Amino acid sequence: MGEQIFLIDTSIFLEVLLGQKRAEECLLLFEQITVNNYRVAFTTFALYSIGLKLETREMQASFLRFLANCKQFDFLLIGSEFKDEEDVLAICSAQRLSFDDA
Repeated sequence: MGEQIFLIDTSIFLEVLLGQKRAEECLLLFEQITVNNYRVAFTTFALYSIGLKLETREMQASFLRFLANCKQFDFLLIGSEFKDEEDVLAICSAQRLSFDDA
């Protein structure tokens, strides 16, 4: 079996970064990922969303620490191609999801 990779959504990171009500649950998820030697991946879309959210709250220093932690823990950053975006739109239509959820 290959390496286990978890694709983590923006909201999971923001729960922790903003100290929201489910931050402890999210930290437990990251702990389990670490204990089991799994990898964390997220998309450039998620990264930009996190950056924008923190910027609107004047938390640029937190974003810099977040980026440093991502590098330290060797998180995977996944980009997309135009075809990928077309596929997302097809999923939106088929599954009745918003673009960011798809």
